Amino acid sequence: MKKWLIVSFVFIFAIFLLIFLTYFKTDTTQDGITGKQIDQSVSVSVSVVGIPTLTINSPKNHTYFNNTIRLSISSNGDNFWYSLDSEGNVSFNKEANLSVSSGSHIIYVYSNNTDGLSSKSVTFNINQGIFEIFYQEFSGLTAGSSTDFNGYSYEEIQDSDEIVLENSNYGKIIFESPINLTADLISNDGEIDIDRNVNISHNRIELNSTALPNFNKSATLTLYSISYSNPEILKDGNSCSECVLNYYSGGVLSFNVSSFSTYSSRESSQESGSSSSGGGGGGGSFGSVVFFQPSAPDFSVNPETLGVRIISDNEIVKKIKIVNLIDRNIDINLKQERLNDLVSFSQEQFIIPAKGEVEILAVFSAPEYVSPGI
Repeated sequence: MKKWLIVSFVFIFAIFLLIFLTYFKTDTTQDGITGKQIDQSVSVSVSVVGIPTLTINSPKNHTYFNNTIRLSISSNGDNFWYSLDSEGNVSFNKEANLSVSSGSHIIYVYSNNTDGLSSKSVTFNINQGIFEIFYQEFSGLTAGSSTDFNGYSYEEIQDSDEIVLENSNYGKIIFESPINLTADLISNDGEIDIDRNVNISHNRIELNSTALPNFNKSATLTLYSISYSNPEILKDGNSCSECVLNYYSGGVLSFNVSSFSTYSSRESSQESGSSSSGGGGGGGSFGSVVFFQPSAPDFSVNPETLGVRIISDNEIVKKIKIVNLIDRNIDINLKQERLNDLVSFSQEQFIIPAKGEVEILAVFSAPEYVSPGI
């Protein structure tokens, strides 16, 4: 009996020792050169899995004035399918265009993974006669990044944010505040005619703010394929003092406006006077030179030296190209010394992607109080 107890005790102790060594030992290994114990790190990952998340982004519980509906979901599941009005299950990959008839509809959406199934539903309505938007000019091959209003509901077009109208050949309008598309000049006629009242053509952006008072808001305008060396922004054919230049680079002119009329550009006469001498006398010309010297061989600057001659109380804009010569992004910080009143840059801090390039503008100005001949 005592011998049996001793054997059992030894067996239990051996099992306990094995468990202890398996779960509580310090993870070490031997150095192959010295034979000493060295520590090793142990990485542990924990993955918690459950039924998939599921959100229906579109359609919403709204009324739509187009019978083509965009179905869009967000989910971390493995498989996705929907059933429109319980007519059968259709597999899709998070997005699909649905053609539906007028009236009320309900769509069920499902997502599953190895842990289970999630489902959501939304009810929406189709009423093709409730409102009509004419914007064929901004929905074809040259639409670019123009807003696709057909994907909007009637509720959404009454507070549409970040509306874009673009002709990819000539230019673009980006509105900076929400617009109610139903609040045009005749707000109870159930339609809005953007085609007739917005014109984007070569060197011209025009919006009829009488017919579209709801669009008479601040915006960023961009004109493409401009060939001037120093363009001047025009409003209704006259120099636009309230227009704010963003940049002019590679034939692309970008500027901000606070209201709408007809905008265009022309060659500025401000750079005239290059034949004038730098001598004294009020209103004479002066020259300024700025040297750009890369602090490292990571990038190049063209031109490295800029010289201009300018009439007092005028401006001249020059382009500067900075090229990234390496295979990683670089940060650029431009600064000028002792020329605070004479030169400024369109950008001072920016990132150039690997092997990329950026064009900036150096704006030279000659305040009236600056003496000629500098």
